[in-house]
Amino acid sequence: VGNQFSPVTVNLQTGTAFGAGGTDTLSNFENVVGTRGNDSLTGDAMNNILTGGAGSDSLIGGAGADTYVFDSTVGQATIFGFVSGTDKLCFTQSALPIGDGDTSVEGGVVVPGPGGFAPTAELVIVQTNAPFLSTNTAATAIGSATGSYAPGATALFAVDDNVSTGLFLFTSAGNDALVRATELTQLGTVSGVSATALGDYLF
Repeated sequence: VGNQFSPVTVNLQTGTAFGAGGTDTLSNFENVVGTRGNDSLTGDAMNNILTGGAGSDSLIGGAGADTYVFDSTVGQATIFGFVSGTDKLCFTQSALPIGDGDTSVEGGVVVPGPGGFAPTAELVIVQTNAPFLSTNTAATAIGSATGSYAPGATALFAVDDNVSTGLFLFTSAGNDALVRATELTQLGTVSGVSATALGDYLF
């Protein structure tokens, strides 16, 4: 279809894939991995695994219990049609080490915000609504942990604006409890979903 740098459009519902190399016909595919470009990946009625990779990708799972994989801090993926309790948001630890780096989500909490979470929490879902989704508004909604982070410590924060949910990777730049905008990287947005649950996340 193309190369790793050229964006692709893949639609498993129609069985087509289009990129710099032309258009291909697909059949019996359930999983799709994008390129480093701004891809558009659409699943079908099966349980799809969609991996956008680098770039600002659009990921549409369709019906089925779908898994959306994040493995890059380059660009922001936008997820459409996510169903909490059915679909999963997966963060590849080899590419995006979160917390202690294993494949278990440990210390995950849902907090009203700002604050109210321990620095050991690997996943924090903040219920305070930001006016819009950005690293600045997310940092305000998140606030400070109950104790200091070590330099280089990481965590995943989910912050919503009462419409969609932003997913933010935190990397501590100092030895303190405050989560700053400069320490956040927005990995993506779950469009149209303002409340995710701890069980929606996989490491």
